Amino acid sequence: MWSGNWVKLVIVGLICSLASMTAHAAMPSPSPKPAILRSNIVSPEDFARLDRALYAVNQKEWQVAQRIAAGATAPLIEQIILHKTLISPYSTPTFETLKHFLTHYPGWPQEDILTRKAEAQLTEETPLSVRRDWFSTNPPITAEARLLAAITATQANEGTTLPA
Repeated sequence: MWSGNWVKLVIVGLICSLASMTAHAAMPSPSPKPAILRSNIVSPEDFARLDRALYAVNQKEWQVAQRIAAGATAPLIEQIILHKTLISPYSTPTFETLKHFLTHYPGWPQEDILTRKAEAQLTEETPLSVRRDWFSTNPPITAEARLLAAITATQANEGTTLPA
């Protein structure tokens, strides 16, 4: 009685072992680390260029950074460097540069910083048409800009300037 069951158990055990070995052999072994993703948008050369340009931005060498970025084949590199330059507390971009970036690249991070910098450059001496155009598409976010927007609206409605 034992001998028949014992033989069956050994055969079942061998079959399970072989099945297990076959299943493991068919499965691919995991690679030690995932493959590096290649970008169709940014080449390795452009990544290196971005790294050098970001270093120049961190050194507050704005023109150098923009010159490095201008040589990239991917337009995104130049846009990133311009953005990093504009949001830096040490850069002093023109109102037109800030307005251009905000208009052509909406939704980029830290738009509020760019808007505050643009608003800081608007004064009562700024042409009425420039102020009116700005405030018609950019609601003021600082107290000073809200006051200037009110003055601009008054001047636009009256067609005159307020006395000094």
